[in-house]
Amino acid sequence: MVRWADVEAVSAAVEAYASSIRRHHPEVSRILMPRDRIPTYLPDRFPTGIDLLVLTEVEIDSLAVRSPDWYAAITSGKAL
Repeated sequence: MVRWADVEAVSAAVEAYASSIRRHHPEVSRILMPRDRIPTYLPDRFPTGIDLLVLTEVEIDSLAVRSPDWYAAITSGKAL
């Protein structure tokens, strides 16, 4: 049996969660919900939860100019 997610329920849950983050974490200035790219790179099986920020080389390079601090944070991470 194939079950599809209730898109409206998921959207409402995401909005509620984002509202909670904004209330409790004023340092968060933007919350983005990625589209199709990140699920493409998630592992089929992994022993823990995992957060991924998936960027192309062009996107990373453009951050060097647009947001040097963010660029430094990203590029100082461990390359695997």
